[in-house]
Amino acid sequence: ITTLNDDAEECRVLTAELRGSASLVVLDNARELKSDQLAKAITDGEWQGRIMVSSDLASIPVRCIWLATGNNVELHQEIARRNVYCNIDTGMERPEEGRVFAIPNLTRWLSKHRPDMVQAILTLVQGWFVAGRPTSNKTTGSFEDWAAIVGGILGCAHNEAFLAHKRAVAVSTQCFR
Repeated sequence: ITTLNDDAEECRVLTAELRGSASLVVLDNARELKSDQLAKAITDGEWQGRIMVSSDLASIPVRCIWLATGNNVELHQEIARRNVYCNIDTGMERPEEGRVFAIPNLTRWLSKHRPDMVQAILTLVQGWFVAGRPTSNKTTGSFEDWAAIVGGILGCAHNEAFLAHKRAVAVSTQCFR
């Protein structure tokens, strides 16, 4: 879906997307994420929205992964606290021109190597279980349980960078209060 600026339209689009039992909702080519409706959908375990051409309200469990892509996306503080930020710096002004990728077609490669990726993730989780399921002390508001478990799994894998971006994102989004 695309990012919209109209609250009513955002509600309709989010309701339609979530009614389809999406496991992944992608906000592609986002420029800014400042929607209160989106923030609510990301945080609440349940979404309520009006069904198109009806006065009926749908109550939909929200169990999806939210992914936003874009260049220099501006995040409202309400969205910033609900994200795990990933910045890819190509070191090039125009990375779309003449760039050589280590894996030329990542989508095809991931499809072909999906069993290997799933096995690697399950190995990380198994290591976490063997270690006694330790939890992380790093947290993020409204996602405490998720942060404790994912941080614990990554901690067992000696990845200490989990949620390290939070301070940087909070500083860079202060102008959106």
